[in-house]
Amino acid sequence: MESEKTTALPARLRRGILLSTFLAFILIPVAHAQPADDRGLVPSVAKALTKAKVGNVAIFDFMGPGQKLNQLGRDLADEFSRDLSNAGAKFQVIDRSAVNAVIEANRVAPDVIRDPEIAWWLARQLNAEALILGKLSPANDNKLEIWVAAAKPKGGHEITSLSVVVPFTDEIMTRLSKSLSEDHMKDMLDPHSPKEFFPKCIHCPRAEYSVSAMAHAEEGTVVLIVQVTEDGYAKDIEFVKTMRYGMTQKAIEAVKKWKFQPGQGPDGKPRPVWQQIEITFHLMK
Repeated sequence: MESEKTTALPARLRRGILLSTFLAFILIPVAHAQPADDRGLVPSVAKALTKAKVGNVAIFDFMGPGQKLNQLGRDLADEFSRDLSNAGAKFQVIDRSAVNAVIEANRVAPDVIRDPEIAWWLARQLNAEALILGKLSPANDNKLEIWVAAAKPKGGHEITSLSVVVPFTDEIMTRLSKSLSEDHMKDMLDPHSPKEFFPKCIHCPRAEYSVSAMAHAEEGTVVLIVQVTEDGYAKDIEFVKTMRYGMTQKAIEAVKKWKFQPGQGPDGKPRPVWQQIEITFHLMK
């Protein structure tokens, strides 16, 4: 029902990564965001979560500007989590260490949460009844817009989305400059390198179809970038091209189980190598 292919990253995909990142993130309804009232973002979000009768909520790193993960976005998510925990509401805020742990357990890069379906998938693993995502965007007059949205992981139904605008400060600029997104391109092997330098999958269980994708007769290709470690497993899984209906998650779940013959350096010793993996899904006719 699907085929897999591992190759060196084509140059044309380098130009597509930023575009695919942007398109994936705007699936979240930014246009519906409303300015928070004078009490601020945290009380407004707490009120909306209470009204929705959620028992717990997971908060992921805030992304941007430019759909990148930086120190400011991570710090704001930490601060938002702490303040929401102290808001006196009845729901529980899942500890941020647990959020980071589920990302590590799935061997994905932290910034994959820019795809809403993947964020929902991770939140469900935390048994979260709601999740919060944030986005940072430049605004007029040298200011920064901070937008947050809360949604339910099952179906992604929006609970609330709010935004505030704050002035740029030296502290904000410093934290914005500390990028936490990995630049995989600098670690990719030249496509003309000897073939033994590249990892080779020696145990590659097929990715399964999701029930929803089967129902919608969805077909297509998921393109991932992974780091194949010296011991032959994939980690820091990142996406270049996604599919709907949970198919990107199915591709990630499959690749996590793959066993590789690791790549080699010029000295013949195993070395970590960044590798592109394509998984194409076709329904049986």
